[in-house]
Amino acid sequence: MISIATTRGIALMVVVALIFGAGWVTNGWRLSAQVERQQKQYAEALASAQAEAAKAARKNDALARQIEAQHAKQVQDREVETRVITRDVIRYVANPESECVADPEWVRLYNASNGLSGASKAAGKPADGAE
Repeated sequence: MISIATTRGIALMVVVALIFGAGWVTNGWRLSAQVERQQKQYAEALASAQAEAAKAARKNDALARQIEAQHAKQVQDREVETRVITRDVIRYVANPESECVADPEWVRLYNASNGLSGASKAAGKPADGAE
């Protein structure tokens, strides 16, 4: 038969195994709670970061629309100025083949003073014959 010492030894081993098992389960609960807390903190931080990113994106979109509007206005203003300058240039060069109104004698003296050979005798005509 089994002696009392053996029974006590087996009972002690069972108690130790139960205590070890209880400690193991309790530690598992503690670690699970710790992991859940960390996951909750991570989820809150992630939600906060996403909210800030969405806010920054809205702000950047508004700023981009404002800059695009300013750019469009500048392009439009530049085009208007270009049209005005083009019209002014066309207006000033309306008749490029107008006759020279300088005195023929003055033209001859001017050409001679500049050392042009064969100064033009015709009023307003260049010495080289080009028109």
